[in-house]
Amino acid sequence: AASGSFLVGERRFDPAEAVEKSNITITYVIHNVGDQAAYDIDLNDPLISDSAFEVLEGGGSESMSFDEIAAGGTITHVVSLTAVGFGYFGDSSESAVYKPQAAKIEYASERTAETKRVHFLASANALVVEDAVSYRKRTDMHLVDWAGFLAVSMLLTGMPYMVSESTLVKVQRSVASRSAKKAN
Repeated sequence: AASGSFLVGERRFDPAEAVEKSNITITYVIHNVGDQAAYDIDLNDPLISDSAFEVLEGGGSESMSFDEIAAGGTITHVVSLTAVGFGYFGDSSESAVYKPQAAKIEYASERTAETKRVHFLASANALVVEDAVSYRKRTDMHLVDWAGFLAVSMLLTGMPYMVSESTLVKVQRSVASRSAKKAN
């Protein structure tokens, strides 16, 4: 364990792939891996205030506060959102350190400390929200398209058959009439 308080955290999206107008849950898990309590914890996630989402429950702004996390303790916070826009959100675990727009935790290692430590949360996964029109195009059974394809296919294969049958009937009539004339 680290000397003093030391917080590490993770942000997880469920589902990681969603469609516009669907509900998404963000779960934050923050662990104190230090040997002392952490105080005055602020969890800031700019994604919550993004115009592509409406908060359903668990937060109303991008900042959430917690009083204390004991040494070796863990807190979990869940925020439910509705996607009203689409796009790619979040970051990978590897790049969270380099992205200042990632979710972060700020905390004091002592109850009366003036300065706070800041750590960025690693995202367990990224969030991809697909627009509803593209989703319908991708997942639709395309029954009208298939019906049109079937009609054109039947026309293209049926026309030569009908022409050959018509020609065969004419040839048979011609042969029959010649045979009848010879017999007379």
